[in-house]
Amino acid sequence: RSNASALQGVHCLFSKEGLYIIMRFIATCLFILSLLSATGMKAQVSKIRQDFTDFGFPRYEHCTMKILPGAKEKFKDLEPAISQAKHYIHIEYYKWYNDSIGRHLLDALAKAAQRGVKVRILYDAFGCSGKDPNVTDDFISRYRSQGLDLVGWDPMRFPYINHALHRLHRKMVVIDGRMVYTGGLNIADYYIHGKPELGKWADMHARLEGPIVDEYQRLFADMWYKETGEYLDSLAYRSPDAHLYDESKEGYEAFVV
Repeated sequence: RSNASALQGVHCLFSKEGLYIIMRFIATCLFILSLLSATGMKAQVSKIRQDFTDFGFPRYEHCTMKILPGAKEKFKDLEPAISQAKHYIHIEYYKWYNDSIGRHLLDALAKAAQRGVKVRILYDAFGCSGKDPNVTDDFISRYRSQGLDLVGWDPMRFPYINHALHRLHRKMVVIDGRMVYTGGLNIADYYIHGKPELGKWADMHARLEGPIVDEYQRLFADMWYKETGEYLDSLAYRSPDAHLYDESKEGYEAFVV
């Protein structure tokens, strides 16, 4: 009798009604887990926001962001932005190779300079040294003669230990106070084509707009002053209509860490 009851229970379990009950139970469990996960995520985000605020990191609201998932997307988006610049372009990079993409962007920046746009480029003197980057004095002089203000950050000098860890690893382009391109991609062909020993390069960038651009301009002005002694008034390097954005529209909340 007990065996018959067990078989009957198994039959009920795998009947249409039994399977329906099981599916409802699984769906309910997944729904509860999703709620718990969302609640936990919100709590974690709230904690991170508070931690950043407590540490004094600047907070900006109503920012927009466009993700550029690879080098091709980055350079495709950046080049027309350079061609449309009206007032200034401020740039920081750790590596800027003397290769096809490096020269192509410098040529575009030279054209911007020729139409009156002020172009300042701060590149890391160590990151752009050596055989591979091939950033020679002649290379720098050629583009300086075309109106680009190219400055090497903290060249290696004796005693070298004072400079080894003092490098410029930011990758950013600030245009007219309207937008900033930033992320993990330097300027070199291998970011597009990869390297034989490593394969395809995986990294990304983003284009940010909104009030957060002011903070990137401030960061550039600070680094420029430290290397050149030239003071840049951040407010003077903004378009008059740089931040005529609609605060009623949704946007991202952002911190610069």
